Amino acid sequence: MPGTETTQNYDEIFTDDKLNIKSYVVDFAHLIEQDTYKEGTSSKVYTISAEFGSGKTFFCDKLKEVLSKDQVKVGKLNIWEMDFYENPLIPVLAELNRLYTKGKRLPSKIVETVGKISSNTFSALCEVTAKAALGQDTVEVCKKKFSPQTIYNDYNEYHKALLNLKETLSKWSSKQEKPIVIIIDELDRCKPDYAVKTLEVLKHFFDVPGFVFVLAIDEEQLKNSVQTLFGTIDYEGYKRKFINNSFLLPEPDKLAFSNFLYDKSGINDIIKQIQQEKRELVFTINIYNTFFCAYDYSLYGDESERILSQQFNEKQTSKDIITKYFAAYSKCFEFSLRKMEQVFDRLVLFTKQINAGKELFSPDLAIFLICVHEVGAKAFNEIRYAENHNSSMLQLALSCDFASNMNSHQKSFIKTHAPIDRNIIPEVLPIVRYSYIVDQSTEEPKRVIFDNVDRFFATDPELWIYESGAIDTKGVLKPRCGFDAQKFRENYCKHIEFISHFE
Repeated sequence: MPGTETTQNYDEIFTDDKLNIKSYVVDFAHLIEQDTYKEGTSSKVYTISAEFGSGKTFFCDKLKEVLSKDQVKVGKLNIWEMDFYENPLIPVLAELNRLYTKGKRLPSKIVETVGKISSNTFSALCEVTAKAALGQDTVEVCKKKFSPQTIYNDYNEYHKALLNLKETLSKWSSKQEKPIVIIIDELDRCKPDYAVKTLEVLKHFFDVPGFVFVLAIDEEQLKNSVQTLFGTIDYEGYKRKFINNSFLLPEPDKLAFSNFLYDKSGINDIIKQIQQEKRELVFTINIYNTFFCAYDYSLYGDESERILSQQFNEKQTSKDIITKYFAAYSKCFEFSLRKMEQVFDRLVLFTKQINAGKELFSPDLAIFLICVHEVGAKAFNEIRYAENHNSSMLQLALSCDFASNMNSHQKSFIKTHAPIDRNIIPEVLPIVRYSYIVDQSTEEPKRVIFDNVDRFFATDPELWIYESGAIDTKGVLKPRCGFDAQKFRENYCKHIEFISHFE
């Protein structure tokens, strides 16, 4: 397969690739490596576009490693950490200085002169260029911003230094077989004026062939920044003056990331102790009673159903339940990767509380309530104080009444997409006396359990705990033990309220 051998060379870089983005990074690197010096052209500016907390930094880190392996001169800046410099030109110049031909530096006179441009003049130049790019009147800006003390003292030196800088950079890039790349991360976390100034710096000072700039941004945040400074303008028209192409970061693999969070959190050590003390409350199918006793003769000896049940039971462990349901809920509620980390930290704190109190640990109930609480207090409280239901609790949580605190984008997403990805978490097997309750008046089975968390909310929970011995909790819940599902979930809610105070 074409390209496969090349891609394999980067395996060491991606040993920690929990988002499955290797192919995207490598392809992106090979694309921008073709933007080499061509006389008469200009620099290239690309954006890596995704919402805040969606993995842009990880993408940029890996991109830098791939480019370095390909012998590309590449630097990376966290521009948010540099915004104490009023002029973003300084950190960009410093990074280029670091990359300049080994043993040399960019001519100090050029760096010093360009760096000393007054902030007033620099700000004015940015605004004039922005207005001009949009075809708007720049005369009034000049009148307000410029005075003889600022413009005449600065401009001549600025113009000369700028020409010298571009000439130096152009000579440098013309001698390179590959482009010179600067990756700028966290631009969307900067103050609006600083984010826009950074774009202006790249346009004014580094519009030089053979240079490539990669900006990690939240597109919506950048749009807000531009409009905060310049009013309601044609953002797309403005952006096209500075950015050649935007790469939309693909949807991250949230199941892979859930597994990564589980492994790195240390939660498995806590769960092992819970398991040793037989306090892990998971629900499996009692295969013998369901298929080999005479409770339902139509299924007697049905090996296909028995095999499906065995496969289902193998996945009923705290680790499987936590990673899969957390991934599915995170996708459903549109949690960013950063939000997923925060929520998972709360799950770890919750599990520590349960362990310290020697309580039963239900991964189904814990992960459901913690994720719903993150959606909002209203949804959480409606679930918490709901009367017993014979329905899917996830559907209940996503109903308009319970999810009224969601923003319009989230509501639109839920209306137009399946509420949960059943490729990640299939519904529990539709087996009589496991996922159904038999209506005593009609003797007709009624489906009430779609996910095992529904068992904690179903009307008359004794029916699902003890119904014909269909449920096996590995001895954690014994017949007629007097388990109080309502009290159990209320206790979980109190724990979750407590840990919600941790940042």
